[in-house]
Amino acid sequence: LVSSHVAWSASLMPLFLTATLYAVLKALESGRKPYWLTAGACLGLSLQSHPSVLASYAGLLPALHMYLGRGFTHDLLRNFKYLLLGFLVGYVNMVIYNIIVPLGSLTFMFHAKWTGLSGGLTLPIYIKRISFLTVEYTSGLASGVPMITLPYLLTSAIFYTFVMVTAATVAAGVIKSKLARALLVYLVVSLLILAVGTKGVMTLNPFGFAWGPHYLQQLLPLTYLLMAESLHTLWSHALRFFRRYRMTMLAVLTIAAFILAWPFMNLLGVYKFMSTHKYTNEVFLSTIENIKSIYGDDVPLFIDIGGRNQVLWMMYLLAILEGLHPEPSVKVVKEASAGGSARSLKEFIDKLEPGTRAVIIVKPDKKALNLLKKYLLLKCFKVDYINVVKVQPNIPLYAVVVVS
Repeated sequence: LVSSHVAWSASLMPLFLTATLYAVLKALESGRKPYWLTAGACLGLSLQSHPSVLASYAGLLPALHMYLGRGFTHDLLRNFKYLLLGFLVGYVNMVIYNIIVPLGSLTFMFHAKWTGLSGGLTLPIYIKRISFLTVEYTSGLASGVPMITLPYLLTSAIFYTFVMVTAATVAAGVIKSKLARALLVYLVVSLLILAVGTKGVMTLNPFGFAWGPHYLQQLLPLTYLLMAESLHTLWSHALRFFRRYRMTMLAVLTIAAFILAWPFMNLLGVYKFMSTHKYTNEVFLSTIENIKSIYGDDVPLFIDIGGRNQVLWMMYLLAILEGLHPEPSVKVVKEASAGGSARSLKEFIDKLEPGTRAVIIVKPDKKALNLLKKYLLLKCFKVDYINVVKVQPNIPLYAVVVVS
């Protein structure tokens, strides 16, 4: 469900990554060359789904070497030509593209403004990116979709229980199991490399969403394999301790159910809420389309993102993506506070030219709207239109104020 809720090519990463790993293990087990060709083809297809999957492959190399020993590295090098041939088959269209446009993929990757490869990388920025990734990954595992933000999760006692139970289970696995240690190495290396490629932009809460679930989801198959191996290790040692099969089974199944069931229930809860209240991007995009069709792409637009209101943050980000030019500027956004936002709104109003029509989007607060109207009248502005946008059942999201 986490992989499929966004219909992007990156949603195919877990499938092709798992297929690659399966083919490699079958090749090592059987010694048959077709498996190496299949692994290469799946590797090429996964790279087409999104280049960030390279982080997972970089993490898999030391993990497999650690678990399987030098024999793995020897077999990999001996059969590398078959792996490469399969890769060229799975990546053939992109190979042709990179010949026609010399190294076009690499050039694009290093210049695309949303990648971490397009700008300078300092130690503080790298640490910030790792913290973003870790926060998003933790909240994603707990909530099913990282739409339930960490600040909200931190208010729930069950979240702390979930983190402690999961951490203790994995720790038990890592201490006793070589496979669990190898899987942990994979996760750590993958996250460290992902932090090089992301800027940690487009944050929807103070802690930030670094990549979004559509990129981090590549880590999920082996994350749950780590949990499964840890539970298996816990089972074998608990069986010796309790010496009763049923009691051991009940204890381990209870832990497994909790680790899986609570995030899944959160996921269903989010979808039910959004479905019931029609709380989707549609209402935001409808407002943006109306603004563009009536007032044009260059209309002066102010969105009150002070106080980190997530609804208005969503509107702000979508407005940028849809080609509008909302104020305050990104520089002001980084230092946004309630007071700073009020100053930005006054500056926005003061610099409007006579005869100009502008759009202001604010929280649907009656007191704040009345103060805004008084200030606009004081500055000789006319309030042409106020619309409080709501979703079912009658939940106000934001107010659109048109002034001239």
